This record gives sequence, C-alpha cells and structure tokens, in this order.
Amino acid sequence: MYERPWGFVVNPLAGGGRGRQVWCALERLLVCTKVPYRAWITQRPGEAVTLAREAVRRGVRAVVAIGGDGTVHEVVNGMWETGVPLGCVPAGSGNDFVRALKIPDEPAAAWNRLCAFHVRSLDLVRVNGEIVVNAAGIGLDGTVAAVVNRSPYKRWLNWLRIGKAAYVVGLLHVLARYEPLSATLDVDGRALRFPRTWLVAISNLPFYGGGMNICPLAAGDDGQLDVCVVSGIGAGRLLRLFPRVFRGRHIDDAAITLLRGKEIRLRLARPLPGHLDGELTVAATWTAQVLPRALKVL
Repeated sequence: MYERPWGFVVNPLAGGGRGRQVWCALERLLVCTKVPYRAWITQRPGEAVTLAREAVRRGVRAVVAIGGDGTVHEVVNGMWETGVPLGCVPAGSGNDFVRALKIPDEPAAAWNRLCAFHVRSLDLVRVNGEIVVNAAGIGLDGTVAAVVNRSPYKRWLNWLRIGKAAYVVGLLHVLARYEPLSATLDVDGRALRFPRTWLVAISNLPFYGGGMNICPLAAGDDGQLDVCVVSGIGAGRLLRLFPRVFRGRHIDDAAITLLRGKEIRLRLARPLPGHLDGELTVAATWTAQVLPRALKVL
C-alpha cells in the first residue's frame, strides 16, 4: 500500500551548522529503515515559509522542521492553516519550542517521538499580522536580540553548544545605555499604564531567548495569551533579577506584572525593537490575538 512520505524542511546553518549534522544523522536513519521522505534544504532566511508550502502541496503526511526556533517560526507561517501536522527535530541554539513541548534533543529520540504520530492541537498568536508560535518580546529583549544576531560571538557560542550565553553577553552590552519608557496595554478591553517599562513579553509557550522561563504559566493550548511586563525599576535591580528568569522565579518580584487575555494591544512612546520567535522587527504599536488550537503538532 502506498504510504505518504514525510516532509523535512532543513536549515543546515541552524545552531552554527548543527542543522546539517542533525539532518545527516537523521537521513541515514531514514534510509536504513526505508522510511519514505522528501527533504527541502533552505538556502536563505525566510525560505522555509515557501518550502513548507511546497511540502504540503506535495502531499506529505507531516512537515518536520530541522533547525531552531527561527526555522519553526518560518515553517509554521507556511503551513499552519493546512491541517497538516508539524514535527520538529531540534538543531538550533535556543530550541525553546521543543523545550516547551518536551521533544528530546537527540535526533533519534526525537524521530521516535514523531513516529508515534500522536497529534495534538496548539494555540498560535497573530502579532501585527504575523503568526507566532512561542512568544513576542518588545523592548529590552528585542534590542538584545538585534545585538546578538549581528554579533561575532553568537556563532562561536552556538558551536560550543552554549547558545543561550549569547543572550547574557548581549544583555550586558545593551543594559548600560538602554532607556525604559512608558507603555500602555489594553488586555481584552482593560487599559493599563506602566511607567519606566523595560520589556513586554507576549507568550503562547513559557520559554524564549534560549531557556528563559518568561511566562511559566503559559500553557499553549488554553486559548489565552500570557503577558509579562517588567517595569518601575532601575538597571541594577533588573540585572539582579535576570538570573531568576531561567527558573521562572522572577514572577514574585514587585517589578513583574503578569496578565492574561485573548487580545493584547500595546502602545509605546516610540518605536522599539522586538522579536517574534526571535525574528526581529520594530514597531510602536503591537497587537496580538490568540488563535485557539490553530496548529496540529506531533
């Protein structure tokens, strides 16, 4: 009987070249076990969107992203409305998506999970018209992400498999000259104002930035967005608070405001850098809406 092939969208440059290594190991496994598959290899940023659409058009049983959170972001933007399930074999520097879904880091173990073909539904977020899987971060973290992405040390830290250290280095680089500003949030029609705001994170899943547990209560399938606002403190206190984020222990601090809602509108005094699943953008007005159970995942 004819079996539909698996579709793989591979970012060979993910994780400082780990994407290529992971795909080579996985392809050997597929060949040895005679699994039907098709693979599309990205050549440039943004191409995974088109390749995911092509994979769906070719009738694959699932689209598997091999890369990091940026690759997952692009693949999802190309296929989320089709009903074809998404899979992921981690090969990036942050891997926050697989961390939230508890997908194994080792390629063979990740593949075994995919083979079980247990399909669940996951919420998505539409932020300023773009689909987001993990989270959007606006303000300080967006500025840090911009600095890290163009830094010479990111590739070396990825190669050493300590990619999340790049965010720490970037934070120290940015913090001394970053100026917080006032922000107004509208959460399901309730307006709130925050002076001296450092960052606003709008999350579907708990993690971003390479393991920071920014919104520990985010579930990903509850039809709600979780928001973390950091405001009203100085740079020194922010720096002392930062290590607690990795364990989600920052949320008890008075500088942290946690909110939940289905639609979030954020207005800033001026345009600020932000990131959507780590992909960079700049805006002064941000609108986020939850799309309940919009994505099928393995």
